[in-house]
Amino acid sequence: MEIAEGILGNKTCALRTIGLRFNFISEDGADQFFNKVIGKSKIENIYIWNNELSEPFLIKLDEKLKESKMKAYLDVLEKV
Repeated sequence: MEIAEGILGNKTCALRTIGLRFNFISEDGADQFFNKVIGKSKIENIYIWNNELSEPFLIKLDEKLKESKMKAYLDVLEKV
């Protein structure tokens, strides 16, 4: 996902919050994004509500975040 590459490619990126709501992001796209940014960025808040993400996917994503010790708020995890 180009957004993740842009965030990581900018060594001085100070981005702490990103809004990706209502973008028709698939589980594959979200997986690619999170695999790139987890533990490698300074992002603390990710708003990704209303995309095409199933509850089983969100549960796995929550587990990945906990394993990485990345302290990020994801609005979609409120419903899980």
